[in-house]
Amino acid sequence: MNEFLLALRQFLRSFRCWLIVSPWENALRVRLGKRVTLLQPGFHWKLPVLDVIYLQSIRLRLSPISKQTLSTRSGQVITIAGSLGYRIDDIERLYTTIHHAEDTIAALTRSRIAEYVSSHQLEDCRPETIQAAINETLDFSQYGLGGACLYITEFAVARAYRIIGDGNEYGWGKKLATDVVCTSAGDRT
Repeated sequence: MNEFLLALRQFLRSFRCWLIVSPWENALRVRLGKRVTLLQPGFHWKLPVLDVIYLQSIRLRLSPISKQTLSTRSGQVITIAGSLGYRIDDIERLYTTIHHAEDTIAALTRSRIAEYVSSHQLEDCRPETIQAAINETLDFSQYGLGGACLYITEFAVARAYRIIGDGNEYGWGKKLATDVVCTSAGDRT
């Protein structure tokens, strides 16, 4: 019964002839699939069935930058993750340039982090220096986005271990050189 009422409400809403855009939103009205009009905050008329409305919040958004493991120029391994803040500045440009803003800018930011880490020594790869260097290059205005800022939330320098597929003589079930135990008599077991 609940689903029926929800579907009925949605159906009746499609015949509503007005729209209210909140102060923290922008909207695009597409009439007959051709004419695009930017709607600022306030009251607006719409033609039922002929108009399609795309409503977006223009406030600051945070999206996660998933964990990535990278090698520095000197061969040390870094694991890094964070968040990316951004806001929508131009909703029309956003809708005409990229499909999914969050995925696109997260991938671009991850590639910039990888480029920075792989071209610098470990001493130059501290969270604050990586964050500052990446923030200088973040400009997504060509997609209608602004205020982009990287926040590093996880950072670790770890020793790399390669067990699978590295072509060495040790396989599964065999002891590595680090697993050898020496007795007091100097025998290796």
